Amino acid sequence: VDRASMSVSLEARNPLLDPDVAALAMRSVRHAEEQVAGKRLLRDTLRRMLPDHLIDRPKMGFGIPVGEWMRTDLRPLLDDLVLARKDPEYDRSVAHRVCAEHLRGARDRTPMVWSLLAYELWRNRWLK
Repeated sequence: VDRASMSVSLEARNPLLDPDVAALAMRSVRHAEEQVAGKRLLRDTLRRMLPDHLIDRPKMGFGIPVGEWMRTDLRPLLDDLVLARKDPEYDRSVAHRVCAEHLRGARDRTPMVWSLLAYELWRNRWLK
């Protein structure tokens, strides 16, 4: 499940698919509406093993440092594909300004720089 879900960028809850866990859950459901509405059974079970502050904390996102990668590991790719592009139909001034602001740390332009790079990767793959 883990490999299959990761190959298509899906998040799966593998431990909850374990047959023993599923059987326990099915035997334990007393009030189906409460169980479906939340994760009460799981939380109550985990509360015996983990501190409350871990069980009760809000959801947290996972950020990927793409902006930093543009300044470091992906910089050569950015230079080669976006900044070095020479095409008479392509106005490089905006791309250069946005990339320069991002690269020197003046503004976080991660979404725009990432979009420029992704477009160039797509363009090189499909339009050449």
